[in-house]
Amino acid sequence: MFKKVLVPIDGSAPSTKARQAAVEVAKMFDIPIVALYVIEPLPYVGLAEVGVPDLAEYSSAVRAEASKVLEAVEAECKDQGVKCETVLVEAANVDQGILEQAESRDCNLIVMGTHGRRGINRLLMGSVARSVLGQSKVPVLVVP
Repeated sequence: MFKKVLVPIDGSAPSTKARQAAVEVAKMFDIPIVALYVIEPLPYVGLAEVGVPDLAEYSSAVRAEASKVLEAVEAECKDQGVKCETVLVEAANVDQGILEQAESRDCNLIVMGTHGRRGINRLLMGSVARSVLGQSKVPVLVVP
């Protein structure tokens, strides 16, 4: 049925729950996981005002954090006996990065968390999970 599962992660509690669910699905179907961390580039406008004087320093810190999160997923998968590929990409939109990687890596299931934003926060910040659900060509399991 499923041959490879993509799990987008960002180190948050919702993505941790999704990762755990993805590991269970991978064990159940004896399939590998693709753990994906999508970095959104920092907009150049107004960097000085928010106290980010060095874009290279910012980028390095974000990549270091992403690598730490991906290493933890890889270790967990190894402990659980699940094959895991880790991927770090930069994309203008997280949802598009997820969809592109699902397609390019031949994943036929996406397991992802949701932050459960409501009201004005959802309106202002949007919902990556909602966007992926609306555009994905493969099944999406959303873990609250």
